[in-house]
Amino acid sequence: MPLSVREYFPNTFRTSYRQKARWSLGICFQGWAQFGWHGSLADRYLLLRDRKGVVTAFTAIFAYILAAQFMLFMIAYETGIWTISYPPLIAFDGWLVALYWGSVIILLLRLVQRFYFTARTFGWQHGFLSAPRMIVGNFVNFMAMARAWKQFLSHVIFGSRLVWDKTMHDFPSGDGLVVNHKRLGELLVSWQAIDETKLASALEEQKKSEVSLGRLLINKGWLDEETLAEAIASQFALERIHPSREQILEARGKIPTSLCVRWRILALGGAENSPVVIGVAAPPSKRAQEQLHDALGYKPQQRIMRESEITAGLRLLAAKDDNSTRRSEVSNDNPVPLLGDLMIEMGLMRRQEFEQAMESYAPEKHGLIGEFLVSENVISEAALQQAIQEQRRRFSALQVREVVS
Repeated sequence: MPLSVREYFPNTFRTSYRQKARWSLGICFQGWAQFGWHGSLADRYLLLRDRKGVVTAFTAIFAYILAAQFMLFMIAYETGIWTISYPPLIAFDGWLVALYWGSVIILLLRLVQRFYFTARTFGWQHGFLSAPRMIVGNFVNFMAMARAWKQFLSHVIFGSRLVWDKTMHDFPSGDGLVVNHKRLGELLVSWQAIDETKLASALEEQKKSEVSLGRLLINKGWLDEETLAEAIASQFALERIHPSREQILEARGKIPTSLCVRWRILALGGAENSPVVIGVAAPPSKRAQEQLHDALGYKPQQRIMRESEITAGLRLLAAKDDNSTRRSEVSNDNPVPLLGDLMIEMGLMRRQEFEQAMESYAPEKHGLIGEFLVSENVISEAALQQAIQEQRRRFSALQVREVVS
């Protein structure tokens, strides 16, 4: 999978051009010296795109100086301060007019592209700021290339060692990453875990059901659960955790079991008197966070787990004795959903109806979830039996695969 690191660009002029001087020195000068201009015409064109900055960084500033000079003379002429005029050195007609308007069109196209992609990623405010930032960027490029030229010429003429400037690295916080996180489907495609065709098919099917995108992809065999958990952890900048049986049992009772079942979360134990950490398959809803805060008195830290790990942990909490506890620890390689999730997946009830019913569910009072849902008229007895049969079928298939493996 592709590997990358998100980092802030320096936010002062000096640190900005010093960091970019490293890139200019390496790409333009050292790359030219070591690799030359080898390759096909397309390869050489790409090398030219990389290395043309050794000239264009200075011509851009020269153009700004000429534009500023022109503006000063025009203002002086219009206000009567300067009344002398000279004929132009170059006649502005013919092919120069076409070149001028072609440059204007290309510049406008560049501005539109920068606005669109910047606004899509960071919001419309930064989209509008992308235009003046082009000017600031040209001055940064100028200083960076001037510094790179100085270092390279000093190396060639005086034999000085080429040393890249050291710069401080500033990485965004988890909160900063969450604001701009990608959609899950886009992230999985960028990881090459699925392709665009499979994503489009799953999204189309998701419109007709209440099953999550990740669950749909797993059910179709297009994605494994571990990759899904890693993607969600990356999407929301949360830590991925593999809880042990002891961690789950140590935290038993710290959060009401009904709350854990309702929102598909697990309380995880740690050091004595330390705050509770919760394991989730995805960040809980605002309503779930409010109820967790009411139960604990504070907002717990979140860790990402596989859905099957959540399911196995909830079965572990519901176990009555050691034997049933051992039976509850099913394989996580191919999870069998809890009964409520399975009925939603099968279209036997709506998620909103399920969550509303679970608001008043108490395991010690109401017993089994299926019977409680029937008593609350959320589902019929026939629908319950259908879901139970499907759950048993999946358990049997899972056990057969475990024996074969």
